[in-house]
Amino acid sequence: MAVTVRAGLCSRLPGQHSGIPTSEPAPDELLLYPGAVGETELLLPDGSCAFASKAGQFAGTHFATVVEGADKLREVGLRCLWQGAQAVRITES
Repeated sequence: MAVTVRAGLCSRLPGQHSGIPTSEPAPDELLLYPGAVGETELLLPDGSCAFASKAGQFAGTHFATVVEGADKLREVGLRCLWQGAQAVRITES
């Protein structure tokens, strides 16, 4: 699957992001979690979600928005659930 994103912070390194942290991104919002507890993660939700673990709720920074391919996110999410990791190509518009 390929998605195209409009990003304001793609060129920044993890830990150098700005913005208001959220744990409930919209399905077309990419979230960067810098790994304060656990590891660094990139969250690409395929529907409504709450970003959390056994350690509790996590907040990441919305750094990019999917502008092409968002209609395929649900399909890829289901494939991940039933088949494991899937290849996703992210390009900047």
